[in-house]
Amino acid sequence: MKKLGLFLIGFSFIFTACQNNLEENPRPYDLIPQDTFQYVLQDLLVLEGYVQNKYRSLPNYYKILKREGQDIFAKYNLDSARFNTSFTYYSREQEVLNDIYTKISDSLNMRSFSIENNTTQKEDTLVTTK
Repeated sequence: MKKLGLFLIGFSFIFTACQNNLEENPRPYDLIPQDTFQYVLQDLLVLEGYVQNKYRSLPNYYKILKREGQDIFAKYNLDSARFNTSFTYYSREQEVLNDIYTKISDSLNMRSFSIENNTTQKEDTLVTTK
């Protein structure tokens, strides 16, 4: 019985310690709002995909990615330091970050579907105009 009591005390101590570490994620004073962060991250992911496909040379890849990334930050009136601070915060909030990535994925899928649908409609129009 004494061992069980010590086990429960030890377990509760470890559980409390782990729980406290999970809760310690102070919100930065300049945190980018979640919806804006989602748009910035989406633009950066699209940019990265484009640059990866177009530029195979590693030096060109990083140079162009950095330059164009700064343009994206300027579009949202941000700097890389604020983005990195916000990214660190959201990466510790796994449910929030998962939600952000899900919304980005849904948005990109809708964009892809729209492009494919427009292409298919144009091809159908070309076929019927004989």
